[in-house]
Amino acid sequence: YQAPHPLLDTEHPVTYGPLDLQDYYMEHKRQQHEAMINAKGVILEVGKKFGERFGRSYGFFETYRLEDAEIAIVVANSAAGTAKVAADELRKAGVPAGVLKLRSFRPFPAAELAEALGSVKAVAVLDRADSFGAYGGPIFSEVRSALYDTSSSPQIINYIYGLGGRDLGMDLVLEVYSQLQRLAAGEKPEKYVDYLGVRE
Repeated sequence: YQAPHPLLDTEHPVTYGPLDLQDYYMEHKRQQHEAMINAKGVILEVGKKFGERFGRSYGFFETYRLEDAEIAIVVANSAAGTAKVAADELRKAGVPAGVLKLRSFRPFPAAELAEALGSVKAVAVLDRADSFGAYGGPIFSEVRSALYDTSSSPQIINYIYGLGGRDLGMDLVLEVYSQLQRLAAGEKPEKYVDYLGVRE
């Protein structure tokens, strides 16, 4: 086996497991922050190139029936498929429901997400992770922060779901949309953060 980057090749030095001491630690952390900001452009560029080659482009997120939605679910990964089917069912009944499927978490697309959810009256963020001791799941915290200064100021609730691989069924998603309809009509939530599909 010939290592492509051997540790002892003094003609082509590389760094493994570096130690960053106090004298430059803050400067390097600032550089990492700037690199993440610059990554936003790279994500869009790579998504566009992928689309040119394979016929489907990717950005920070995918919107589904959000153009005129009054209620929306923000979710990541495969659970978005269930949310889309539920939104379709509600649309047949005249309920303006939509979905935002998050693709990029870091760097978080706060401004873009706020624009996409601009006309929505109530938003439910579904987190498949819990942040013990925090006020809601990780996606909820970011979405709530992104929407904080928007003029629409929608009601935002959070549901933790699917921990340990527990299934997210259509009945649970429709239950979330039902709660969103009540919030859009002016009702205040009993809880802003709750668990979905947990046995009490």
